Amino acid sequence: MKPAAPPRCLGCGHTPSRADAKFCSRCGRPLANADPKRRKTKDVAATEGDQAAPEAVSMCRARCSRSRQPFIIKFVQGSRGFWFARSSWVVSEKRIEGPIFESGTIRGRLVKHREYPGCPYCPNDLWRYCFTCNRGFGCIERGSPSYVCPWCGEPSTPKWDSPSGRAIRVRAARD
Repeated sequence: MKPAAPPRCLGCGHTPSRADAKFCSRCGRPLANADPKRRKTKDVAATEGDQAAPEAVSMCRARCSRSRQPFIIKFVQGSRGFWFARSSWVVSEKRIEGPIFESGTIRGRLVKHREYPGCPYCPNDLWRYCFTCNRGFGCIERGSPSYVCPWCGEPSTPKWDSPSGRAIRVRAARD
């Protein structure tokens, strides 16, 4: 008996590499075989990243907001379009500027997994993406009244009292 072919994404037409995929690894939209009645809260989603088999893995470039040193954040796609930050590590300046980080994008809700270690240079365990320069992430201290992008120097004001549940699209290197 021939195994079932993976469904095509209705949004972009991409065929995922796994037959049991729930979301498109290119655009993040739910696939036709995903169960629309199954809902999860954000708290459940933040802890399920270690239970869901990843559809895709992406690495995003980042810089420490304090030292401006480069590092990588590894995101693993879970269910319902969530991307979980699972690990981070130091990388050279030459590697972080490589063209591989312009080769793909991830689209969805980015969530910190409970095992995410944070910035390898400082104690910050959260990040912020700069949509002004669109170059990468910067670590940020929880509750900080201001943020300056370590890539372009653009200041912004985080809105800590209204958590964003919106999906975003960022540049990434795909696995």
